[in-house]
Amino acid sequence: MTRLAIDLDGVIVDFMGQVIEQHNLDFASELTIADITMWDFLPLTVFGIPTMAKHGGWEAFWRWMEEKEIYLWASEYEGATDVVRRLMADINHVVHLVTHRPEWSKGQTTKWLIEHRILPTVVYTNGKSKAELNYDLWIDDQPATLEALALRGAAAIRMVRPWNRPIEGIMDAWYWGDVERLVAEQAKGGWA
Repeated sequence: MTRLAIDLDGVIVDFMGQVIEQHNLDFASELTIADITMWDFLPLTVFGIPTMAKHGGWEAFWRWMEEKEIYLWASEYEGATDVVRRLMADINHVVHLVTHRPEWSKGQTTKWLIEHRILPTVVYTNGKSKAELNYDLWIDDQPATLEALALRGAAAIRMVRPWNRPIEGIMDAWYWGDVERLVAEQAKGGWA
């Protein structure tokens, strides 16, 4: 039995796409996904501009996120929920969604999962490192998580995004079809 830890934002859910769309609407900016080249994207937004103190910082960003229901309205990456449903239906897998989402997002997250017809266990890390949790295979996009998993020698798949880079020992997936193939290969005894 393979215990899978699948991240939500940047893996299943196009969180950055929704943030960019709403930010452009609210603040007349022209951000694109190509502008997000690092995980800590806040400096690119009005929330990270020191001269705009009324918008400043992560605290203001999270309030804005909650008010705009970013987690509820974000799209899925193409094929993500279909593959997750197939993995959940496979008796050889236990699927958990592991996320750094804040406590206040649980209602939006649950509504999103119901709407997209996937209802696995959701593990909220409450600020802890995801890499410290015990799973057989990880699917993530966050550079710090992937680097920690690589240092541990853990089996992991990187969802390739503009804000991350290849890491030795971590497999790359550009699409959810890649994820499904790599999970099957790992379940059969590992990658070549």
